[in-house]
Amino acid sequence: MPIPLILPSSSTASGTTRATIRERLAETLGYFASGTVTTLAASLEAERYILSSSMRSDGTPPEHFDGLFAYIRDGAQAGAQRRLVNGGWDGPVGSLMVDYPYDAALTAGTGFELSVLPAEAYQGLSGLNDLINLGLEQLPVIDKVSVTVTATSSVTDTQYDLSGYAWPIKSVRAVYYSRTSTTSDSRLMAPHTWVFDQDAESPMLSFVGGPPASVGDAFEVEVLRPANTRIRQSGAWGDATTGMTADDDECLYDALTVVNMARPIALERLAHLYPRGSKERMQIEGEAEGAHVTAAFSKFYGGFRSNGVQKVGAGSGSQRFWDRV
Repeated sequence: MPIPLILPSSSTASGTTRATIRERLAETLGYFASGTVTTLAASLEAERYILSSSMRSDGTPPEHFDGLFAYIRDGAQAGAQRRLVNGGWDGPVGSLMVDYPYDAALTAGTGFELSVLPAEAYQGLSGLNDLINLGLEQLPVIDKVSVTVTATSSVTDTQYDLSGYAWPIKSVRAVYYSRTSTTSDSRLMAPHTWVFDQDAESPMLSFVGGPPASVGDAFEVEVLRPANTRIRQSGAWGDATTGMTADDDECLYDALTVVNMARPIALERLAHLYPRGSKERMQIEGEAEGAHVTAAFSKFYGGFRSNGVQKVGAGSGSQRFWDRV
């Protein structure tokens, strides 16, 4: 799991869409299906039905779709969510009944999804889209910060306050010498004669013997920030304060890595659908514990050390994940 480097906003490189990650995540939770409305419902309660030939079956048990959440992907009612009524599926017809009418009957060609958790937060349950952003928040992306050398006193010219950086700094990976040209000069890593003090209010980078640049010049600091703060929206990479907010938004990580991070949280939310002490809840909570282990392996075994060598083990000691990469 290489740690992605933040791309310029002009980059045409594509990432992984929220829709793709949501589908992969929903599949790991027990059920996911997508389809298209093929017939406009015309009954007295037409607004309460999804009619699709892809849902037709003479052999599937009537309770197969009970309690699933329906999400409208596109069309006039894109984003609308409902829950399927128990016993509301008619197999030969391919109709699904929802718990509350849509604003209007769904027209033919409307895309929909079915899953065990809602796509967006609904009826007190976290949505899959929210869980994806929570997973991304735990993953790092690399950013380069330019810092100009000052000369005011023997103390302040060796200490640099990074509180002006707009995003949470999870770790400092490296410091680079000043460059005359950012296009023709290669980055040269400075010796590790610095200490990063991770103070929530005033994160400070301190140097022993002075910074790797002359007064008035700028050196670069390579930091790690949460992956949900760098998203491709409308075809351009940029900073994001709320993570992925649309199905065509893209992140820098592959779907599997994000799913591994989001799945334990999703399983914990899914367990709340069942009574405390029930067999189903205990089983899902057990799966969540195992999923947390998978997430930990994704973090510890993936990524690269500061010297660029890929890690082959989780290592030892009390270091946090962000300090290991």
